[in-house]
Amino acid sequence: MDGTYDKAKTAKLELINFAIDEGPLQRMLNEDADGARKYLANEGNDGRVVSEVWVVEGELSEHFSTSGSISVSASAVGNALDVTAKGGKHGSQTIRLAQGVVFAYKLHKVKDWNKDKTRIENLEADWKGIG
Repeated sequence: MDGTYDKAKTAKLELINFAIDEGPLQRMLNEDADGARKYLANEGNDGRVVSEVWVVEGELSEHFSTSGSISVSASAVGNALDVTAKGGKHGSQTIRLAQGVVFAYKLHKVKDWNKDKTRIENLEADWKGIG
């Protein structure tokens, strides 16, 4: 974020979290993401998938905080990820998570594969920190 601390205090910024739980993430990787699953298998012990991101956001955050129920979809756009939320008093809003806008993230790695590495049996959070 560019600017001074005083500008940041008046910018109405909020920290927004987008996350997918382990169960749905594993199911998605096994059933709907052949390319990502194969990539993880080829990476061996180094393969990781982002399961949660924290984004600092301004005006669009009101959409999420005032919605009783929201349906969320995501799509890859080059080096960015579009997250669209539908519902609430503002209709549909899209946030583009471009390179450099994520404040923090969480990773998961494959703990157990089936015999031929075509199906993920178990995921685990990868809590590696700085240093």
